[in-house]
Amino acid sequence: KISEGHSIIVPATSGRRTLAQATDMFTGHLDPDFKNWGTDVAGEARPETPADVYEQIENATFADMFTSLSSNLDQLLWEQEQILAFVESHRNWLRPQGYGNFFLFKVGSSVFVAGVFFYSDGTLIARVDRFDDDDVWVRGRRHRVIVPQFLSP
Repeated sequence: KISEGHSIIVPATSGRRTLAQATDMFTGHLDPDFKNWGTDVAGEARPETPADVYEQIENATFADMFTSLSSNLDQLLWEQEQILAFVESHRNWLRPQGYGNFFLFKVGSSVFVAGVFFYSDGTLIARVDRFDDDDVWVRGRRHRVIVPQFLSP
């Protein structure tokens, strides 16, 4: 966990904004699969939420990355507007130079990973993958995994 000792608070959200609608934020590219896969669905309002940021140290799939933090995926889920609020409020915690910053979210019973990529010129892109995608992300790139702070059992 690279955020140890830091207080990262995601502001309260209404749940109305979705990633698919964030064309003003993701000016570099906004993956059309946010709409194609039916993720353009409003969520629930959330209070201020503390966040933790981890950096990848092993080759891993999304399932490897997230389940290494908790076997209870519900503890790791964001509402889509919380992801937008994190990017707006805590851009300094995003890994720059176009490396991945991964957030877990759910629509209905389907679990997705939003990947936010931040470039040195300030450009942001967002892509969506299915949680069960079996692509392996390489450890040397030190992608980041951003989750709501939770207490381990």
